Amino acid sequence: PPHRHAISVVIPTWNGRDLLEKYLPSVVAAARFHPDNEVIVVDNASQDGTAEFVHEQFPEVRLLPLEKNLGFGGGNNAGVAAARNDVVVVMNNDMRVLPDTFERLLEGFQTSPDVFAVSAQIFFSDPNKRREETGLTEGSFRAGLFRLGHLAEETHGLYPAFYAGGGSSAYDREKFLELGGFHSLFHPFYMEDTDLSYVAWKRGWQVLYQPAAVVYHEHRGTIGKRFTPAEIDAVLKRNHVLMVWKNIHSWRMLAEHFLFLWFGPIISWMAGESPTRATLAGYWGAVRHWGAAIAARWQARSLAVISDSEAMNRSQAGVYRDRFLPHRPADSRPLDILFVSPYSLYPPTHGGGVFMYQAVKALSQRHRVHVLAFVDREEELETNRHLEKYAATVECVHRPYQPRGDFLGLTPYAVRCFSSDDFRRRVQRAWCPRRQWQRE
Repeated sequence: PPHRHAISVVIPTWNGRDLLEKYLPSVVAAARFHPDNEVIVVDNASQDGTAEFVHEQFPEVRLLPLEKNLGFGGGNNAGVAAARNDVVVVMNNDMRVLPDTFERLLEGFQTSPDVFAVSAQIFFSDPNKRREETGLTEGSFRAGLFRLGHLAEETHGLYPAFYAGGGSSAYDREKFLELGGFHSLFHPFYMEDTDLSYVAWKRGWQVLYQPAAVVYHEHRGTIGKRFTPAEIDAVLKRNHVLMVWKNIHSWRMLAEHFLFLWFGPIISWMAGESPTRATLAGYWGAVRHWGAAIAARWQARSLAVISDSEAMNRSQAGVYRDRFLPHRPADSRPLDILFVSPYSLYPPTHGGGVFMYQAVKALSQRHRVHVLAFVDREEELETNRHLEKYAATVECVHRPYQPRGDFLGLTPYAVRCFSSDDFRRRVQRAWCPRRQWQRE
């Protein structure tokens, strides 16, 4: 079995001497908690004196010079292959870490031999910036493409994540190499980490988020020096399409993808581009890599042991609990009861409200009740705190006043009235009370 007591930190860099001077000291200091730890700087053929700087200022750091720039994925792959330890932390060169960050990341690998990666919580160096990335990732498949995002939500302890960010996460080195590392299909940057984590989920492994491991990121500190915003956007749109061509093997999901891929660029041309639609530029960029995508597709299919639908669901808290966490005996007491309401429970102003309010009070006498309710008015957020006298937790979500439209009219109005991504995520979290994440 792998020895998960020490870490190797891999930092790829290209002409980033100024960033290393600013951020590498915190990484070196945080890695001193164990004598077997190591820090590896992968120099992607820099021309700014990076190698000389690292040799002179950080003699304890291993320098891995490359003859040419292999990009984000290639540089990381070279560093992971050269690492001596079984857990490898892959970091951007513009990351500052807290003293206990690496120790907290290691905790995730103590929970199960099936853990593939553990992602840190991310803050920006500039506190005034909106947190575009947090480390707590979610993913779904809608309108023919992967829909990805970061959630700025509080979690307690380890939590499932859709993917581990490639610049701030720890990986099981043996598993990383078994999957082939970051795939060159997505060169020069973006989506390599999403792809790798999705392949790991389909392999039957786990990707976790550790909020106690904190890093601070100077976003696009290196990429922004070499590529324009338009070039970065073009690569991202191309890679979203390639992500599907490589990894989706469900015929139903593929049919949905090609349907929207056909109509999306036409709608974008007529009505303007949208982040949720495919574009002609993205489609054409992917077509130019068609051969490589097909070869990568066969490789991904050979590694998969579960279906796409199962892999998509396993990063959801409730499904993750059912698949990976130990279950309590059916006759154990007290129970954890999720009590979901379509409207405010307090004050109880009608028959249904009275019934549910009394039910919460009665159930709470013997069990732990977790209330999750829709509310229609701001003041109801405060009045429902009265339920905290009885329930273990109380959460309220504003019900959408104008339900999202349905172009084909197939979704009933009553369903759309309560369609809320926020509520859906809270249901998933509520299925896994905080103490459930502590393995027994």
